[in-house]
Amino acid sequence: MRVTGIILAGGKSKRMGKDKIFLPFPDRPLLEVMVDKLSSLFPQLLIITHLPVNFQEKDKIKVAPDILPNKGPLGGIYTGLLYSRSEYNFIVACDLPFLQERLVRKIIEASEGYDVILPEWGGKLQPLCAVYSRNCISPIEKELRQNNLKITSFFSLVKVRVIEEEEVLKWDPEGISFLNINTPEDYRRAIRGRK
Repeated sequence: MRVTGIILAGGKSKRMGKDKIFLPFPDRPLLEVMVDKLSSLFPQLLIITHLPVNFQEKDKIKVAPDILPNKGPLGGIYTGLLYSRSEYNFIVACDLPFLQERLVRKIIEASEGYDVILPEWGGKLQPLCAVYSRNCISPIEKELRQNNLKITSFFSLVKVRVIEEEEVLKWDPEGISFLNINTPEDYRRAIRGRK
């Protein structure tokens, strides 16, 4: 099954105070770390961002701006699905540098026959580490038109599979795939964990 990897890198990084995709992690920009991580998993990568980044030259990596700006991650998911040529797409936030390859592979393996396949961790769904099919485009568009920006707002309109936490534990026992970097303290903690 051909799957495209999509990195959402269009956030405003308000809590960080600066664009997190350029933060050194530890000596390369965070976005570059994520691109390297996903490049080994997917034949094609899409980066959805409003910022100029330096991946345009590479055949395997395409950069695209949000089609509907200021619509948050749901708008980024919508943009990624529209640009993608794959029926299934693994969509991830740009600030999950500890994403585990085994977990990504398991999410993809579980995706056939569903429109959204996402893990659960800490009692919460993790929609920015999930597979989405192109069947989601119209339902997402419907929610965006009504300015319903919560990612899960369209889930009742599509076929969803949740990979429960006890299953996730087999592939990522500590849940480090879901450690995102939102604040300067998150960043310092992540750098310490990296060393």
